[in-house]
Amino acid sequence: MFRRIVAIGSQPTAAPAGRNSLTRDPGLGARARTAYYGGSGPELSKMRTMMSELEWYERDAVPDSLIRMRHRAAVTATGPATASATVSAEDLGSHLHTVTAPTLVMWGRHDPFAAPDYAAALADALPRGDLVVIGRTSHHPQSERPDIVAALAEAFFTDRS
Repeated sequence: MFRRIVAIGSQPTAAPAGRNSLTRDPGLGARARTAYYGGSGPELSKMRTMMSELEWYERDAVPDSLIRMRHRAAVTATGPATASATVSAEDLGSHLHTVTAPTLVMWGRHDPFAAPDYAAALADALPRGDLVVIGRTSHHPQSERPDIVAALAEAFFTDRS
């Protein structure tokens, strides 16, 4: 059993709490993977483009070291499997009501994969869900705003209420 959970950028269900009108782009990840792995194949420049356009609010702030690390991970023997059309996420929507631990959903205000209304519906679908939306942040708050995410997570994990 978990005492507390922090979920960041998680999309475990197509429509949390049955809300089908949420602002999200379910095909964006597949299109990004196709662009990265397609054509001439994976390249550092394509990783930089993908990360700066989809994953970071401040496009010029993506660290070169992170781009190189993500590219290295993407070209391993198992990396391309994530780009396969046969890989699909399991919809956990019918199980969210069973998560009894307090859960903090952290979301980037400018996440192109799913807007804050999705994150709010996700938090609402969790019996003890709370939501924090971080401004000037996209899809990876933990990388883009590590100090804010760490402070929020620490406050959440040490809360005794």
